[in-house]
Amino acid sequence: MQKCFKTVCKLAGVKNLRFHDLRHTGATRMVAAGIPLPVVKQILNHASIQTTMRYAHTMREQEISAVEALANFNV
Repeated sequence: MQKCFKTVCKLAGVKNLRFHDLRHTGATRMVAAGIPLPVVKQILNHASIQTTMRYAHTMREQEISAVEALANFNV
């Protein structure tokens, strides 16, 4: 698997990408798509939610949306 991945990256001109990086990308995209963090945790088979939180990076658009939602909150 590792050799195949390196070959594909080389053919695509992609440098400095580890197979493991795809788990981070997958977690980040799932969270961006609105998948709850506990579900992402299960999919990635993590023992703790803290590990999943290290994998799922926020995207700038999500941060902006969160701040806007707070600004528009009506009591």
